[in-house]
Amino acid sequence: MIMDLAGFCGLRGPSGRPWGPLEPRTLATPVAATSALPSALFGKWLWSNQGTDGSTLHIQRMNVVINSDSSGLVIFATQVSQIGGNRCTETDTGTFMGGHWFINGQALSLVVPKSKFTFVFSCTPGLNRTSFSSGVFTFHTFAVNGNTMVVTPPNDLNIHDLTVYGAPALHSIRLQRTSV
Repeated sequence: MIMDLAGFCGLRGPSGRPWGPLEPRTLATPVAATSALPSALFGKWLWSNQGTDGSTLHIQRMNVVINSDSSGLVIFATQVSQIGGNRCTETDTGTFMGGHWFINGQALSLVVPKSKFTFVFSCTPGLNRTSFSSGVFTFHTFAVNGNTMVVTPPNDLNIHDLTVYGAPALHSIRLQRTSV
């Protein structure tokens, strides 16, 4: 029996069978990793906020979904209503769907191929519009503590390459897990 880099070569193997050329054989089935994300992030998360500056009422809400295969979405809505006067209401909604979550250092980002933004103004319907864009939705410096995802300063939530009015400008939020 002679051994070289290609394998065993010779006349007969240990069983007496003639040696032949090596055939490709599947020794194991490769298993693809489901996600590079920590499992503590998987699930549905919610953040909401309500406040007033005396003349307007501000209501904000964000839903975040992070699946074990790194897919997910972000939906946010902001509503600003005048208190008194003509009581006009402005509602901005952004939907980031079909995206892929990834972590880069202390940033958790969702890359989205197509996002939908809607703007509705109750007093002047002609201003209503819908636009589409793509980009990256990023939470900077985050931590998961039990059922709370804490997103801390300085730049907690950024939307890059999206220039649509209504994107949230948030500085410190706590998302609560609503389901796993």
